[in-house]
Amino acid sequence: MEGTSEFEKDRAAYVAFIRELSARLHAAGRQLTVDTFSYRWNAPNQTWWPDLLPHVDALTSMGYDELGAHAADWRSYAAQKKAAGEFAAKLLIGLPAERGEWPQALWTVLDESGLAAAAVPEALDGGGLQ
Repeated sequence: MEGTSEFEKDRAAYVAFIRELSARLHAAGRQLTVDTFSYRWNAPNQTWWPDLLPHVDALTSMGYDELGAHAADWRSYAAQKKAAGEFAAKLLIGLPAERGEWPQALWTVLDESGLAAAAVPEALDGGGLQ
């Protein structure tokens, strides 16, 4: 949900929808992943995570250029992990999708391997992510 409305008015209905959808999908042997905003803008957003995380199998925090492992304050991956609390293992961190902004090494790996998911250059040499 985007726009200028007050999203808190929609929160209860959205969470109830996710709760019901989750129960139905799980009963059918399916999983539920929800995309959210990484902070307090738009909806669903980080302030909704405590209500959503118990009901979803994964929660994707959409990625933007100002986010990252070394970003300050709420923009850091560590802050998002902390916000997810006991459900941090369900948190998926989105990457910015503007191809021109990504490191060329990443695109070389993706292009040569045909991978559908992004590989991180630091992980290639065994360094992993911080």
